[in-house]
Amino acid sequence: MTPSSNGAQIAGLEPGQAEYRILIIEDDPANRMVLERLLQDAGFQVRAAGDGSLGVELFRSWRPHFIWMDLRMPLMDGITTARHIRALDGGREVRIAAVTASVFASQRSDVLAAGMDDFVCKPYRPGEIFDCIARQLGVRYRRSEAVPASLRTPAAAVSPQALAALPHALLAEFRNAVVLLDRERITRIIGRIWERDSELGSALARSAALLEYSAIFEAIEDCQSKSAGPASLTGGNGATPLAGGDVSGPARKAHGA
Repeated sequence: MTPSSNGAQIAGLEPGQAEYRILIIEDDPANRMVLERLLQDAGFQVRAAGDGSLGVELFRSWRPHFIWMDLRMPLMDGITTARHIRALDGGREVRIAAVTASVFASQRSDVLAAGMDDFVCKPYRPGEIFDCIARQLGVRYRRSEAVPASLRTPAAAVSPQALAALPHALLAEFRNAVVLLDRERITRIIGRIWERDSELGSALARSAALLEYSAIFEAIEDCQSKSAGPASLTGGNGATPLAGGDVSGPARKAHGA
């Protein structure tokens, strides 16, 4: 279940609605992973494209109801991609929300004037994601008990410096678990981290309880960039966890996208 912005838990979609199709157009594999998993868990049909041109083709063939559009992509940026989609059959009806870390309040009108219906800033926060979809499509969610008030307050920022003090192997294991959104492993590893640093462990536990995996991942990536090179946290098999598949985990690109 996923927290919404009003504190209740989203358990899925209410029955009797359309089978909503949501397209994610995002060039960062990790960001695609976190958003894709979040939406699939709620009951949406989801497809993802790693660049603007593929996104246009997926729109043409699949005709989604809603598109999450990264604004900053190479080759074809999000605004150009949105304009191509708007020119296609059905392109005026689809709802498009921009996702970016670089939009400030003063830029909101420019983004909306460029053909977007809404926007959400990275790192992804589940409540904002689901509220945006509800605003644009009128989606109704099944909700369970409210999240305790102590968890609805903003999570304390996770310190990259504190993460850098962890043993290399533990940090690499934690990174892999976050990329894969393996919640059981994440919880177990946070417990081990708490034994070493209770303040860091508490901050991580609060962020995980709010499903703020994107923020956790950013802190890990910040820690990585300040210490060793990109290969330093690839895990025991030598492969970079972010390299695989269209699954969205929290991402480094959130800093500049």
